[in-house]
Amino acid sequence: MQRKIFQNQYLMTLNNYTDGPPTTVDITIFINFFGKLDEINMEYHMDIFLRQMWYDDRMRYRGATGPITFVGSTIDAIWKPDTFFPNAKHAEIHGGLSPNRLLKGFPNGTVLYTVRLSMALQCEMNLAAYPMDTQTCDLTLSSFSYDESDVTLEWSKVNAVVLSRNMSLPQFTLQNYGTDKCVDNHLIGEFSCMRVTFNLRRTFGYYLLQIYMPTAFVVILSWVSFWINKDAVPARISLGVTTVLTMTTQLSSSTANAPKVSYAKALDIWMTTCMAFVFAAIIHYAFVNALSRRKPTPPAQQNNDAVEVNDDLTKKLDRIARYIFPASFLVFNIGYWATYMPY
Repeated sequence: MQRKIFQNQYLMTLNNYTDGPPTTVDITIFINFFGKLDEINMEYHMDIFLRQMWYDDRMRYRGATGPITFVGSTIDAIWKPDTFFPNAKHAEIHGGLSPNRLLKGFPNGTVLYTVRLSMALQCEMNLAAYPMDTQTCDLTLSSFSYDESDVTLEWSKVNAVVLSRNMSLPQFTLQNYGTDKCVDNHLIGEFSCMRVTFNLRRTFGYYLLQIYMPTAFVVILSWVSFWINKDAVPARISLGVTTVLTMTTQLSSSTANAPKVSYAKALDIWMTTCMAFVFAAIIHYAFVNALSRRKPTPPAQQNNDAVEVNDDLTKKLDRIARYIFPASFLVFNIGYWATYMPY
């Protein structure tokens, strides 16, 4: 067989370039590992072994029972499907000392071509529920120059897509994946294509511990001012300013690490609402303090009564705030988690 190839008796063209049915290429993908999902560039990274198997009667041979292995430049002398990834931003054959690719020819004419690829693939993400979102990312394969009359891609009937047992994603959990067939319609013809769809759910533990719980505690801490005497101005002002500054720091940190999109994310709604609650607690005290300092109107004999009325009113406002603020925050939490947790 190798003598036939290197003596130019093998034409490196499609096996059925004159007539006959299309060449069927069986596809198997072994996913070595998932890289990170990049929300900023809307892409994800992947390292895979792509295995393609087809029949080429020119590769039939006698006199040997086992397959013939081709490596290195000898692979370039044999016809191979020009499979590519339409949604790949970047794809390259993994290499080290030599490119990671292998071709085997079997006595019956079956050809197996294996190549290891490192890729960055486009994945359009909807981040409205971030960081409780679920993303759907595709891996698409298609024939580049041979239309369906020449080459047809098919998933292998056994283990079409296999995941490495050691594979793990730093921020996501792979919920499930599925395969299907598709057709790419172009002006020059219809091209066979295959697709793997991955459903990925973001792990929430980090955000719960680093963002949600601390900001909720800051909001609750701001309510302590409702139990402090209105005349303890330094204490109430210091508490209010401290909680606002803490929330501002948390907001800046979460914004810096979050993806930049033109619409509101679930995290934005949470942080903005928590900031509003903390700010409202300061506004409440400013109103109470201004009310307690309001000068009584003449006649002078009504001064004591007016002061007592103002004092009673400010205490009543503080008592009302002790219930209104926690109840409002509870209602917000019920609506918030009911809306975004189903994602």
